[in-house]
Amino acid sequence: MSPDVLSDETIAGFFAAVAASPGRARAVQGYVAGMDNSVTVVIRDDLARFEAPTLIVWGTADDFFDVTWARWLADTIPGTVRCVELEGAELFFPAERPEALSTELRSLWTGAAS
Repeated sequence: MSPDVLSDETIAGFFAAVAASPGRARAVQGYVAGMDNSVTVVIRDDLARFEAPTLIVWGTADDFFDVTWARWLADTIPGTVRCVELEGAELFFPAERPEALSTELRSLWTGAAS
């Protein structure tokens, strides 16, 4: 996340619940440390049957989820109508670049992404 793009109030909102107690902070740290692709891979067969119009929007600079996973999802989900890679965007890109996400969502919902 780029703190210079977000207000102090927005950043505080992301972390207020975590900062409320050392136990919560440890729980979030453990969750983040345990992130991997195993949950997504386990449901691969279900994703391969998902034919609803699907938009994938992914930040190319995400430290946790490499852009190769966006491409894997696009190749796996038959309903994928568009896979958008936002150059330099990270995990919280919807807060950093809401207009980019909004544009893509409107395109999907109006049928322009097809």
